[in-house]
Amino acid sequence: MEETISALNNSIAHFGTQEQQIQQAENIADTLVNFKSRYSELGNTYNSITTALSKVPNAQSLQNVVSKKNNPYSPQGIETNYYLNQNTYNQIQTINQELGRNPFRKVGIVSSQTYNGAM
Repeated sequence: MEETISALNNSIAHFGTQEQQIQQAENIADTLVNFKSRYSELGNTYNSITTALSKVPNAQSLQNVVSKKNNPYSPQGIETNYYLNQNTYNQIQTINQELGRNPFRKVGIVSSQTYNGAM
């Protein structure tokens, strides 16, 4: 009996609860059904990110946060592969957290995280 309970606990730890497995299956099915639009959305998001980063002053270190490469061996329709540079992404997250802890924002000197230096 104890072995059975242990095996069930291990299975739940590895695969998740039945509810989590169903949710995962629904998410996969939704992605497959809407793959073309999701892939297009990914391309649009990539373009938005690169456009926004190109407008940020002194952001050369952030320029490579996302990249795309064409792979001629990929299935037709998904030749473009998008990549996230995890190290650069982590740096952006750290910067964002630091801006969130800006002590001047609380007293009204800097009213937002998008403060650009102009008063």
